[in-house]
Amino acid sequence: MKRSAIFLRMIGLLGIIGMIVGGVTPALIPNNISFPYDTTRKIKGFYEEPENSLDLIFVGSSQLFSTINPAVLWREQGITSYVFAANEQNPRLSYYFIREALKYQHPKAIVLDMFYCDFDRIQREAVVRLNLDDMRWGRNKIGAILNNVPPDQWLSYFFPIMKYHERWSSLGEDDFREYSGRNPYKGWSPYGEDETESEVEVQRTPEEILKNKERKELNAEAMEWIERIFDYCEEEQIELIFLKTPNEDLACLPDGEEGYKEVEGQPYYNTISDLAEQKGIFFINYNVIMSGTGHNDVLTSQKVTSHFGHWYVGTHEVTDKRNLLEYSYWNEDAELGYEYIDEAKETEK
Repeated sequence: MKRSAIFLRMIGLLGIIGMIVGGVTPALIPNNISFPYDTTRKIKGFYEEPENSLDLIFVGSSQLFSTINPAVLWREQGITSYVFAANEQNPRLSYYFIREALKYQHPKAIVLDMFYCDFDRIQREAVVRLNLDDMRWGRNKIGAILNNVPPDQWLSYFFPIMKYHERWSSLGEDDFREYSGRNPYKGWSPYGEDETESEVEVQRTPEEILKNKERKELNAEAMEWIERIFDYCEEEQIELIFLKTPNEDLACLPDGEEGYKEVEGQPYYNTISDLAEQKGIFFINYNVIMSGTGHNDVLTSQKVTSHFGHWYVGTHEVTDKRNLLEYSYWNEDAELGYEYIDEAKETEK
């Protein structure tokens, strides 16, 4: 047999293997579509939003997606928004989420969650998987892998079948149904009473927190990625806003192999406030405005989002899109978000 024929057969065989692996791999990667950690729906749903249709994009951790409810911003101000966030997302991961978001949208602003503002270490594999498994392949996902994953794990991210092949025997019919369609909750997750036990067992009022003028410096790694985020948003001519959701004045810091620890946050947020002033950007620290918990419940979420919306329309020019025909589907999506709000209000009576 001629060498050229052998070569063509080898190429054909490799192509067949590639198609098989490519077809099976999506089924092996877990579909996370159930509240509250529905990262598949949050991330894949983002790509289904019409191009350049979003006014605000919120980026960050579960603290953010439990607190900001885009349905409220729509109902009250006619603002279109999305919470493009995933569990324990630090600035290094947020940088790539922002770059990915701006491939498809040109929002008025990126609102960045600051809970993990001092997180300088590569995170637990399970958390990074939640952030990256459902991101589309491209330059941003590759960059996120190279900068958030230890080199000895790179191959398993580029070829997920190496990580998930053991799921083969347990695959069901639903695993072969790839999630598609827009996310009507726009990245928000409804929570009930918060069950998180904090290492800092203190209750401070916003007035007490505001009295703390101490400053603690962020580590160089965290500062580098926050600076990168600022520079990229400036380059793209997108406003950057820092946001701290209310959670009893906590910050999330590195803690060796344990992952992270929660400590008193205001000294770090004072530093963030100084940075925001230096950069000429807004920093909304809800710890000094209202009380909250790690993962805020549905009614606290409504309260925070409503406050943010009123602040935003009071400081920015906003186009109310509620009467625009091309955004009428937002009314339908918002109904689903408000079902949880109405149910929570009934339960509270």
